[in-house]
Amino acid sequence: MNAFILLSALTSVCLADHPSGGHHPLGHHPHGAVHQQGAHHGHQVHQPGAVHGSHQVNNHFGGASVQSHGQVHHGTGFSHQSSQTLHRAPAVHHAPGVHHAPVVHHASHSPVRVAPVVHHAPTVKAAPAPLQTIAELVSTAPEFSTLLAAVSAAGLADTLAGEGPFTVFAPTNAAFDKVPADALNALLADKDGLTAVLLRHVVPAAALQGKDVPPGVTPLDTAGGEEIAAERSNFIKVKSSAGEAFITRFDIIASNGVIHAIDTVI
Repeated sequence: MNAFILLSALTSVCLADHPSGGHHPLGHHPHGAVHQQGAHHGHQVHQPGAVHGSHQVNNHFGGASVQSHGQVHHGTGFSHQSSQTLHRAPAVHHAPGVHHAPVVHHASHSPVRVAPVVHHAPTVKAAPAPLQTIAELVSTAPEFSTLLAAVSAAGLADTLAGEGPFTVFAPTNAAFDKVPADALNALLADKDGLTAVLLRHVVPAAALQGKDVPPGVTPLDTAGGEEIAAERSNFIKVKSSAGEAFITRFDIIASNGVIHAIDTVI
């Protein structure tokens, strides 16, 4: 009788763990996987750190205790809740940062040469050349070459080189050309007559410039003791007892007076 009771109890335990009752047969669970009660058939939930090993079921007349003899293996960190595998999206690799090329400062290998500062000497105005005397001006002017010969023949060069001041109405070569050659040659041979004619053209004690001649007639005393006149209208002309002449060139300034060129011997 006791054997029958024991056999009935074992049969009840087996029927309780049959798949139709929602339980797996007694034995070892694969790799110690723990199955939740009431789980859907065909799906296993593997928890991270699942207990692997064999479980021994000790039946004590209707009560079952599970003893774990396996080791705890740490899982991969993925939970499989269905038969489908969960695939993670591949990692996105960001494009590397763009590194800008460093700024290159080109240094000059050749030394910088600074031009020396040039200090210009102050401009010094040249002193004007000393004025020549009336005699020197006559001797250097080509237009007065005949006059120079007459002055030399009369011996008046030293007079015209004196302190002055003198105003000289100097006949040009063109003026002497108006005198007939025979008369001119005779005059050059007559020193007293030549001196008198030449001194008629010289006004002593005055340096009379063109601006100093007023309109009308201005009488002038000559070095030879005669009187001549300077007449100013549209032009300035000089009159003597022997003739008259127009001034063709004014104000040739000398150190001892002034020269006016005339177109006729007076």
